[in-house]
Amino acid sequence: TEYAKDHGLVVELSGEDASRADQDYLARLYRAGIEAGADRLAFCDTVGVLVPEVTGQIFSRLGKLGVPISIHCHNDFGMATANTVAALRSGAAQAHVTVNGIGERAGNASLEEVVMSLESLYKIDTGIKCQDIYQLSRLVSRLTGLPMAPNKAIVGENAFTHEAGIHVHGLLADTATYEPMHPETVGRKRRIVLGKHAGRASVELALREFGMTVSEGQLAQIVARVKELGDKGKRGSTAARGWRRVWEWGRWTRP
Repeated sequence: TEYAKDHGLVVELSGEDASRADQDYLARLYRAGIEAGADRLAFCDTVGVLVPEVTGQIFSRLGKLGVPISIHCHNDFGMATANTVAALRSGAAQAHVTVNGIGERAGNASLEEVVMSLESLYKIDTGIKCQDIYQLSRLVSRLTGLPMAPNKAIVGENAFTHEAGIHVHGLLADTATYEPMHPETVGRKRRIVLGKHAGRASVELALREFGMTVSEGQLAQIVARVKELGDKGKRGSTAARGWRRVWEWGRWTRP
């Protein structure tokens, strides 16, 4: 620490595997580092074994050391975002995060999940341009060659995708019914897909998108046909060209 400070560097003293260390010893180590000139500290949950309630207790104590402290979480148990948010809510000054949660083993705390949890759930202004999150995520995925899971929170393909008929019906009345935030908040668009779970609402929406009107009998036939195709594995956006043939089929079939 002293050597780095003598060379004009900003020093962050990191406690590797801090979550499994003796906490009294760790506190003494941090104090010694501060006395040697460390500008800030970092608490590393190197193998992802923290739980949020313990994280909050730890950072409430460490915050009394008098210098900014960072949280660095791994996602081995899927708790990285929750632990990071708990630390920030309990005194951490900053967090180590990665786009799409990429990192060693199961990855690190996800930038998009941490930011949107703070922004949407705790109403904390992070200063991040949230509308650029999705494009950033796609860029990083493309450059690293690491695909995103479809069900990845915030940026996964299915995060704002809806198929079930009752969900689509609710969305058309109030988007908050089945969405925790507007997709545009993170630079995304809502996507309605047709498949075996589709209902009247999603089919009617698709027909409106194509500027088509049908009778009640034709609508019932189209819904049945969509479900039939869905059972065979066909699934796609309401705007997909392939579905137009289904609409035309229903339109010209005797009700």
